[in-house]
Amino acid sequence: MRVALVSPKWNKMVNSYPPLGLGYLAAVLERDEHEVAIFDLGLEPDAPLALGVERVTGWNPELVGFTAMTNNYYSVEETVALLRARIDVPVVLGGPHATLFPDRILSNPSVDYVIYGEGEETLQELVRAMAQERPRPSDERLRGIDGLAFVADDRAVVNAPRRLIRDLDALPLPARHLFDLGRYPLYASDGEPMVTLLSSRGCPYNCSYCFKGIVGRTYRQRSAENVLAEIRHLLETYDYRHFYFIDDLFTLDRRRLAALAEGIIAEGIDIRWQCLARVDRVTPDLLQLMHRAGCREIHYGIESGDAEALRRIGKGFSLSQVRDAVTWTARARILAKGYFMLGLPGDTEATMQETIRLACELELDQAMFSLTTPFPGTRLWDELVARQPEMVFD
Repeated sequence: MRVALVSPKWNKMVNSYPPLGLGYLAAVLERDEHEVAIFDLGLEPDAPLALGVERVTGWNPELVGFTAMTNNYYSVEETVALLRARIDVPVVLGGPHATLFPDRILSNPSVDYVIYGEGEETLQELVRAMAQERPRPSDERLRGIDGLAFVADDRAVVNAPRRLIRDLDALPLPARHLFDLGRYPLYASDGEPMVTLLSSRGCPYNCSYCFKGIVGRTYRQRSAENVLAEIRHLLETYDYRHFYFIDDLFTLDRRRLAALAEGIIAEGIDIRWQCLARVDRVTPDLLQLMHRAGCREIHYGIESGDAEALRRIGKGFSLSQVRDAVTWTARARILAKGYFMLGLPGDTEATMQETIRLACELELDQAMFSLTTPFPGTRLWDELVARQPEMVFD
């Protein structure tokens, strides 16, 4: 089958990150010998949406899949409407918003299927069923696909959830050959182009602002050997020398991280890389090892300079741990970037000034401030709804 996977427009800025989730979906389908194309409409935020839709329809797909987050779902709806006005092709939605609201999304007559939760195996089974039973698989066949939602007898059917993939090493590498990688404005601190990798899925911590709907509080990781193989592939195939590990928490398993770093050193792989980390999951020795393996930047989610605010959102670390980690990072000659949130539950002008003061005091090379946004599916959202139920609307 010919399957088009679409990442929608979002905001008014160019998407800097290739949608690796679609890359993994595409790789699984290609392994089944389906023909796949990826269309990232986020690369052209100012171009008319109709032009992007024309490219999708001009490829003559037999199935079109969209990824949807809550903040860009209305963009997905607009794109789907334009698409279905041009071609009569089945549409499937996946991603965080689809995972939260599968039955609500299916009320849109332009959407045929919803995949909720982790998508690779569910999409694989759906495409196999569509290839074998054209033009539409039987309802009985569809009911046997875990993680799928569809409409039968004018009502939404939400199948049993799919178990998470246990062995991430068994997945193929994301189909980066389907991305126009040179168009993504992602650069390292020295100005060199950088590519993203994902070496694990999930995070066991329970920060109130974080969405856990797809993988819960689980944590699964690829082996150090498997990650090394991807690094070698990116070096040999694309000549990338700068890498960004976009895992929610790259430093959780220090033993695996040490094995990966030691493997890079032992093989003499000359690369530079950066990652995201928690301040309580690094040590001076680990940071020194990471630097020897090419780590040159770490991003820490610090969020607040107020200890009570950190407790309320469930960060689980102290301000002294924040100060230690940033100091150790600087001593290891690794750049440190801190993420901070303003407007957290209980924040006042005084506590937000404490956050700004902390950011100025720390040995950070960069600091990024964001306004706290409660998204559906987070504890922060649930707490807001409990306090102000009148704010929720369809």
